[in-house]
Amino acid sequence: MLENIYSKYYEMLVLYAYKFIGDIEISKDLVQDVFLIILKKHDLKNISNVKSFIFKSVRNSCINHLCHKKVKNTYESYEIKRKKDEVRYYDSHLSIIETDLYEKLLFEIENLSDIYKIPLKLSRLENKSHIEISNKLNIPVRTVETRIYRALNMLRKKVNKRI
Repeated sequence: MLENIYSKYYEMLVLYAYKFIGDIEISKDLVQDVFLIILKKHDLKNISNVKSFIFKSVRNSCINHLCHKKVKNTYESYEIKRKKDEVRYYDSHLSIIETDLYEKLLFEIENLSDIYKIPLKLSRLENKSHIEISNKLNIPVRTVETRIYRALNMLRKKVNKRI
């Protein structure tokens, strides 16, 4: 009996569910689920209007699906907002730390002797090449490289002590 009802109403029920859901695949799944529930739980011989019962069952299944989808969307929206807030918090916190570290670094650079400070500032703060620094200071390129290297090592030691 259920096979006959399935054959007779399946396509109509899918289209009926589609009016609620708007997705043909989900509509097919919901109709299939309704038939499985009927197969497991209901004896259609005791139901006076089988067509009405099945259509109401599909309608209720669609409503349940839409309610579940709404709850899921609300939760997902909440999670997205929560994660954005968390990222903003960490970004602002990180920005404060970066600013503080940058200020400490500039302070330590200013405390270096001029032979290290000038090449380092030209290289790192003004983005000059080693050759440009060499020409500007009238020293060999290798000396510029050595002074920058030593300045960076001194800064690492000083900053690590302060952190």
